[in-house]
Amino acid sequence: GLTQFGSYAKLREKYSISAATAAAAYVVTLRPKDIKDIPFTLELTVAEPDFIPTRTHMTLNEMEVTTTLGNMQVNAAIEAKVFMFEPPAGATLMKTGPQ
Repeated sequence: GLTQFGSYAKLREKYSISAATAAAAYVVTLRPKDIKDIPFTLELTVAEPDFIPTRTHMTLNEMEVTTTLGNMQVNAAIEAKVFMFEPPAGATLMKTGPQ
C-alpha cells in the first residue's frame, strides 16, 4: 500500500502514477490499478532538492482531505531524551515479544 514510499518500484506495480509541474514543484498523482481496491486519488506536491511531500490531497468518493506541511527541517538533530518514555504513576507495564 501507501506505506511502501521509498520503494518506488513497488508503488508503480500497485498504482497508476502521473506527474505534472505546478509552479516550482511537481504534483504526483496516484490511483489504485486494481479495481477491487478502494477508489481514491492521492496527489502529492513535492519539490527539489529532496522531493518530500509538502502538500497532500486525497479524494475518496465525496470526501476530500488536504494536508499542508511547512517549517520542516530535514534530518534535523533530535535529542535522545525526545524518545524517552516515562510511564505515568500507577501505569501497568506490559512486556511483549521474547522475554
